[in-house]
Amino acid sequence: MSDGSGALPSLPESWIWAHFRDVASIDSKLVAPVDFPDHPHIAPDNIGKGTGRLLDYRTIAEDGVTSNKNHFFPGQIVYSKIRPYLSKVIIADFEGLCSADMYPISTPLELRYLFRYMLSDFFLAAVKNQAGNRVVLPKVNQRQLYDVSVPVPPLAEQRRIVTAIESLQARSSRAREALSEVGPLLEQFRQSVLRSAFSGRLTADWRAAHPDVEPASEMVSRIPEPPPPARAKSATPNRIEGDSGLSVGPTGKDLPATWFCTRLTRIARLVTGHTPSRKHPEYWNGGVPWIGIKDARDQNGRVIDETYQQVTKLGLANSASRLLPAGTVLVTRTTNSIGYSVILGKEMATSQDFVGWVLPTDVNPKFLMYLMLAEYDGLRRFAKGSTSNPTVYFSEVLAFHIALPPTQEQNEIVDRVESMLDTIEEQSAMLQGSESALTQLDQSILAKAFRGELVPQNPNDEPAAELLARIRAAREADTPKKKSKAKSRSSAGT
Repeated sequence: MSDGSGALPSLPESWIWAHFRDVASIDSKLVAPVDFPDHPHIAPDNIGKGTGRLLDYRTIAEDGVTSNKNHFFPGQIVYSKIRPYLSKVIIADFEGLCSADMYPISTPLELRYLFRYMLSDFFLAAVKNQAGNRVVLPKVNQRQLYDVSVPVPPLAEQRRIVTAIESLQARSSRAREALSEVGPLLEQFRQSVLRSAFSGRLTADWRAAHPDVEPASEMVSRIPEPPPPARAKSATPNRIEGDSGLSVGPTGKDLPATWFCTRLTRIARLVTGHTPSRKHPEYWNGGVPWIGIKDARDQNGRVIDETYQQVTKLGLANSASRLLPAGTVLVTRTTNSIGYSVILGKEMATSQDFVGWVLPTDVNPKFLMYLMLAEYDGLRRFAKGSTSNPTVYFSEVLAFHIALPPTQEQNEIVDRVESMLDTIEEQSAMLQGSESALTQLDQSILAKAFRGELVPQNPNDEPAAELLARIRAAREADTPKKKSKAKSRSSAGT
């Protein structure tokens, strides 16, 4: 028997290779959700990737389900057939309905043995082989799943294997839980660094060592006020405090003596962009970099030199988009993507989803970018509109005020912030490496288990071949009964 990858690995003498169809049945039974309003509703998104864990879920009524779903029962495996590379599989300990893109599966094997096998990389490789080894595997059908090979040990050994797997993986699970607390702590530290930077706390010692620095108020007085945007509306009279150094309207917070609260458009030229019509292919795929939300999300907090999309000069000429100079600071202002900030590394155009500022030489672009990152939550408070489509409108943008330090202190803030963020990035990389190592450890445990190397074999165990023979005999004995019942119902109806 082969799963499409060539000869199968050898197994212990008491084991046997079987097809999935020999040891499991897919019990797809679509039912109308209206008959089960209080039943749990499980979708692929309710199962963790490769963890075998069930996440939060709701009832059929709470999710407003209208399409037919598969009915599952306690003691069944529920497996997501879409994007099987995500390895979304659980053991159900309650009755419920699951997506039609999920299979309820029953097995005469030790339930947890088959469940653990379905979480293994070996099983995933076998599924991919049955589906033609495609790079993108959107769905596995019943025939493909039934053709997957399964290593079957004696039933008693299956139970010993499960006990050993769960004991070993319990240790890695405890380590993973400990690591899971580190990520949020790093993010808290990151936000603490940013907020202390733009309140003045981070550089209090620098100011003490530089008492003669020119105050920011004098610097601002020398900067010519930029012309207002062509389509500018009036600034809102409302005042909304941010979390750090940004506010709508003047801040009421106490600032260091050499800092100055200034309207941002007093010192920087406000800019935005536009999207050339996509009905005109000649406007796109040119040589002009054009920043979209995806660029800002993927390059958040960085200087950006390349973009996913480019427009043509003709596209620029026939839209309200314009080339913006290198050094322009952009921040996203629409939908659920508010708060991503980047600096242009060269001339680029952008969409209307951004607002930006062209700065004078006295203002460090990185200072403003990090300030926007520090105000990630504050920017959302500045937004208006529905919860699904919030927008920071220009009436608020025109009222943006920042707590501005002297130029030398801006540079010092940037240096210190970047040093600390680099340390946080290094710690995050180490954290990801540790998490990856634990995942590899779990998979190595499973690999040994399904090669017959995790626990010793017991010569007194019933061989797996006899187990399969009993399963086959039980199925054959059950089949005529089902046919006989169907025939009886047919006769009764005549």
